[in-house]
Parts: sequence; structure tokens; C-alpha cells
Amino acid sequence: MVNLTVVPSLLACDRSGLLSVLRPLLSACRVPRLHFDGMDGYFVPNLGFCPQSLHDLKHALVREKLPVPLFEVHLMVRRPSRFWKNFADAGAQLISFHFECDDDIAHLAQELSRNGLASALYLNPETAFVSCIPLLEHFSLLTVMGVHPGFCGQRPISAIDEKIHAAANYRRRNGLSYDIAVDGGVSAENAPQLVAAGADFLIAGKAIFGAGNPQLAYDQLLLAARVRHGSCS
Repeated sequence: MVNLTVVPSLLACDRSGLLSVLRPLLSACRVPRLHFDGMDGYFVPNLGFCPQSLHDLKHALVREKLPVPLFEVHLMVRRPSRFWKNFADAGAQLISFHFECDDDIAHLAQELSRNGLASALYLNPETAFVSCIPLLEHFSLLTVMGVHPGFCGQRPISAIDEKIHAAANYRRRNGLSYDIAVDGGVSAENAPQLVAAGADFLIAGKAIFGAGNPQLAYDQLLLAARVRHGSCS
């Protein structure tokens, strides 16, 4: 398992100037990952980033000699098998997709692994943790949705702690090593309780980019989480 960290979600970022928003954040903070949301308009009633956006941003970071974090893509789509390769070709290193999608999940995870990509399994709020237990051997990361997928800025669902706790307990009891992430509704206020329940990654959008100073907001969120985690550095 990794040291706890915060992952900025770009869905809440001003897309008219991604580089200008990210430049001070990446320069001042040790941001290990950036989170992209890809949507098809059917699995969720919204559209997210396209592969070209990821490609352009990654090349802009290289051109500007800024740190290039790991790029992860969350596919909120019915058939992730139709989308993952375009995002991988654009520079994604981790592909996430939903338990609730229409593809053969185990087969897709194996295909990604054969292509040198990490994969993560997402659970919608309505999906119980026990539903995904037979699939956990195929994933290095399990992500629990703290809100309904598709839109940023929603209020977190209160039962999220119980699902995180169940995933963490199962991991410990069975000697497994998958990490646990939370996506949606993450804030400096609830970060300590999410970490206490067992979360390793906190994916946050509005809590970072909705603030006046994204650098400060990122640092405050990370500090709130790591103080509870006992890994402040």
C-alpha cells in the first residue's frame, strides 16, 4: 500500500486555461497524480475530457519543464473496452472503470495488464462492497464513489465510510494489497474520517480548484488527511 496522498481531479478545473491553473500547483506541491474523467453521455448524463486534452496537457508540461505526474483516467462509460486504448495512447498510465459497466470486467483488467497499464475498479454508491469481492484479485486499486458519478461539487453520501471500512477490513483479513481510493465529495473537513475508515487516496476536485488558491487548498487537504493517517511529512 502507498503513503496516503491527494489526487487533483481536473473536472473541477477551469478548462480554458488548464496549464495556467496547474503550473503553480505542480511547481509548489508534490502532486503524484492527476485525475481525468472520461464520459460517454450514456453511463452518466455528462461529457468529460477527451484523449486529446490529456495528450496536449502532458506535452505542455514537458515543454514547460514542469513535473509530469502519473495520469489516471476514470472512464464513466458503458463500454470502457471501446475507450481505454485512445486514452492510453494519449499518455494515461492508470485506467479506471466501473463495476456497473457492460464489459467483462475481469477480461478487461487482464487486457490492460497485458498492455502494461494499471487498472482500478470503481463502485457506484448503490453497489455494495461484497458485490466486487470476486474481482478484487485483478485490481491494484478499488475506488469508492462518494457521490453519484458524472458531476463535481455534490454533497458526499453519508454511508461512504461504511463501504471504505468494509473494503479495508476485507483487505486486512485476507492479506490483500489493493489500495482504496475515494472519489467525490472529498474535503478537508471529511478527509480525516475517510482516512480513518481506510482510504489511501483522496480524489478531490472542487475542494482544490473551487478554492481561491489551489496550492494552499491542496496542501491543507493533504495535511488534514495525513495528520489523521500519521504520515505527515
